[in-house]
Amino acid sequence: MKPIKSVLALAVFSFILLACSQESEIIDESFDLTVTVDTPIQNQVPHFSFDNSEKGIYHGIIVSTTTQSRGKIWINMGNDTQYYAFIKMVDGDEVFFDLIPQVETQNTIASVYRFEGTVGSFELDLTDFNVPIVNEGTMNNHEFFISVAKSRSSGMASSVTATIEEDGNPSFGGTLSLMADGSIINPNGMNGEGITSLIVTINGEVYTDTVFDNFNVFDCLGISDFVPTINVNGIPNFVISDNQTAEIADGMMKWSLGYDAIESDYMKWMFCQIVPAGEFSWIDNEGTNMKVGTIILD
Repeated sequence: MKPIKSVLALAVFSFILLACSQESEIIDESFDLTVTVDTPIQNQVPHFSFDNSEKGIYHGIIVSTTTQSRGKIWINMGNDTQYYAFIKMVDGDEVFFDLIPQVETQNTIASVYRFEGTVGSFELDLTDFNVPIVNEGTMNNHEFFISVAKSRSSGMASSVTATIEEDGNPSFGGTLSLMADGSIINPNGMNGEGITSLIVTINGEVYTDTVFDNFNVFDCLGISDFVPTINVNGIPNFVISDNQTAEIADGMMKWSLGYDAIESDYMKWMFCQIVPAGEFSWIDNEGTNMKVGTIILD
């Protein structure tokens, strides 16, 4: 996992959550609606006709690079004939961005779309819509990192957000987010989506990982080769992800995050044990500095 510097324009935007703009209404009269324009984007299902095009729905997370501010984002690229982005932060703030119509010039970049609102702006690069990139957005020097995936009718993208903090030292902390891009559906026979991305922000840096290890939860769930999963049993925030590792901040991070959303208990699923929270440990590459802390799910 490699850090993504804030000076790189790779998926960073910033804004202050003060107000919201109205959704734009770019209408394609030839489109046969399966949802109405009154259906909130977060409640829509991707239209199957857009599964192999840049149109449709994109979903992911938005996290500050310097604080624990965080939330989720949905981008509507004409799924119901409208084009806008909707952000809901953990603190309850909601923000809309409208798509700015492109003016065709010699310098126009195809498949790069700019969204603006009263609080900021960002660009969505769909040059490869299978690997969408959000970048070039700043406002009031308040930076946020965005990672999104394309939802499809066969599998919708989903996410969970959390905070991390060293025990007894809140100055070493940040955010931890898990995303499922919808490509690993019901991997363990318990419904839910296999996790495909880890995003950690800490000390002004963003780290990502896309490699996850299966683990043994036979004593608890009867499965010896479990795929890390969110939304288990189809329940939001039901997480089973024990015994994972990731390269973080010039060191190695080991982490486990399990949450039984039915019983409202954090779990160490490998041992079928109720625990106070998710947990992580980190040690630098020299092996001289070690930190232990907790992960709290939103």
